[in-house]
Amino acid sequence: MIKFKVLVVALLSVVTLAACGGDTDATATTEAGVLTPQARDTTGTPTPTPTMPIPTSTPIPAPGVEVPTPVSYIPGLGEVAHGYAVTIVSEFPDRDSATSGELAVAEFIAGEMERFGYETEIPSFGLRLIDESEPWLRITGEEEREIESLFLFRTGFGDVEGRLVHVGLGRPEDFPDEGIAGAVALIERGDIDFQVKATNAYEEGAVAAVIYNSEPENFAGTLQEPGDIPVLSISQEDGQSLLTMMEAREVTVRVRVHTEERESRNVVATKRGSIAGIPGIVVGAHYDADTLSVGANDNASGTAVLLAVAQALMDDDLPVDVTFVAFGSEEIGLLGSQRYVSDAVGEDIASVKLMINLDVVGSGERTIVAGDPVIQLETLRLATELGVTLSPGREPEGLISDHAVFQTVGIPAVIFFGDDLSRINTSEDTLEFINAELMGDMVNVVASLVRSLAIP
Repeated sequence: MIKFKVLVVALLSVVTLAACGGDTDATATTEAGVLTPQARDTTGTPTPTPTMPIPTSTPIPAPGVEVPTPVSYIPGLGEVAHGYAVTIVSEFPDRDSATSGELAVAEFIAGEMERFGYETEIPSFGLRLIDESEPWLRITGEEEREIESLFLFRTGFGDVEGRLVHVGLGRPEDFPDEGIAGAVALIERGDIDFQVKATNAYEEGAVAAVIYNSEPENFAGTLQEPGDIPVLSISQEDGQSLLTMMEAREVTVRVRVHTEERESRNVVATKRGSIAGIPGIVVGAHYDADTLSVGANDNASGTAVLLAVAQALMDDDLPVDVTFVAFGSEEIGLLGSQRYVSDAVGEDIASVKLMINLDVVGSGERTIVAGDPVIQLETLRLATELGVTLSPGREPEGLISDHAVFQTVGIPAVIFFGDDLSRINTSEDTLEFINAELMGDMVNVVASLVRSLAIP
């Protein structure tokens, strides 16, 4: 699951999407141009950590709805799912989007799906990411050293060097009358939007802009429009250190923000139904992880539940196709689900009846289901039959996941997630916080939901 909502212009042919980037340091493009996965704050005010909405009511079944045969809870599925989560985190800890680590876990998932007897493939897709092989910001000269930085989402690109000039908050009155042609603007965070700061610097002749935080540590930010020059963020501490250096001498820096071509992939496994031509069901979970994390909850847990549900259903005789999709490159902009909807669904939207998304389902004391109200209603009915604690709700504010891509093209979808999101996209998202019982509940509920909704 990725943080902070922004507008994404998808250059795939099917959809224009709203999406969010994670706290990763990557901007992606398709062959047609730049996508906007790395979502950031746009203002000088720090963004608070999103909090979970607490549902206050449970929907009541509509009159006249037929109640299917009761379902039974199958024990042991939590251990199956937890085992998969342990394997994914332990054997594939580096699952950054569009890397060899992502490919390795994709091949593992595909191998399991083939073992279950499903038609399985690993379709790949190209994208462009910002090159991380060299530092984005470096002091040059006798005291050459790297300064840890992040690029603002929608940054401009380039490899430039210039003297560092402090321009306060980046307001027009903060710049010298003669401008700062050929210089790198050092700007304090606050008062006006990042976009305004960057535009003012560019118009005054700056070849790059570096914004230092107004409180401790660094921050992730976004420009409202594609930048004309590279724009980086640094910590308050590094900003103050540069200011101290500038009092003693002229400081020059090199700013380098380039892109490189990379490849990502989805894993698609299909269980064929007994009736041809009936709209099918997609069950999905992203398997990549944020660059800062081993991603136990986000999203080894969802991937593990996906595999356990696929295993639970492998011997079922279902009337419709059920397709399990492990999405790549979710953390940098829902790129895997965008590509799946573009390639596999395309103009034939009617071929998909609904989508079920599993994201961050491993931590907390209860699971929440959000999205399509009709599917929510059936899910809550099944959870009651199974004796599972499940709450209706809505997507956490400021977070978004792969189901949004399906919703955008008119496909009903729901997302399941646990009520503890406190560690996602951090180094603390580890296996010790994964709840096997919660995952077992999810496998039972989702498998039962697929069986129920597979009826034409």
